[in-house]
Amino acid sequence: MIECRNITYTWPGNREKALDDISFVIEDGTCAVFEGPNGCGKSTLFRILLGLSFPDQGTYLLDGETITQEKLKHEDFSRAFHQKIGFIFQNSEVQLFCDSVENEIAFGLYQLHLPQEEITNRVKKALGEFHLEDLRQRAPFNLSGGEQKRTAMAAVFAMEPKVIVIDEPLSGLDEDGQAFVRSFLRAKRDAGTTLIVATHNRELADDLANVRIRMDRTHRITDIRKV
Repeated sequence: MIECRNITYTWPGNREKALDDISFVIEDGTCAVFEGPNGCGKSTLFRILLGLSFPDQGTYLLDGETITQEKLKHEDFSRAFHQKIGFIFQNSEVQLFCDSVENEIAFGLYQLHLPQEEITNRVKKALGEFHLEDLRQRAPFNLSGGEQKRTAMAAVFAMEPKVIVIDEPLSGLDEDGQAFVRSFLRAKRDAGTTLIVATHNRELADDLANVRIRMDRTHRITDIRKV
């Protein structure tokens, strides 16, 4: 599903590489957990996977298609790309901007140009799946951290992408929130969704990972291990 070949990236104005010769393959239906200290390059790598940054050298393929900046300038290609891969930020509030939870979930579905009936059905399903029915008319910025996380997840999963990239999914959640997210991600993995997760939480990594990929402060991958 995802392949990176010899990816190298340096942030503009910096001399030190943020990613140095990164190569890996993530198979369809796999949960790959990226581990490593802060500053090792996980967030930079995720930006490349999401088409927000582009490597100086190397190749990134999603579902067999090489992803480039030029290709993503074309509307049809960009829409197809963003339908395949979704992202949930560590701080969910930064990706919430609509006036209600219901509209937040619907927004991405409208961008996919889905029929209205399909949008209505997916929003209803997501509200139920993430226990948001009673919050559907609430403004996301007035919600608790856990409610914001569930709203962000609902909006992404409603789009039914083949790949979900998640940065620190348990960050800022209480025990109940962590248990819900862990259980939900495990169910999605078991149902065949490809998950790419960055976490410092070893229990979550042990629970979810089919593949563990470790990076270090040299901005390289030091270990890839199937579990």
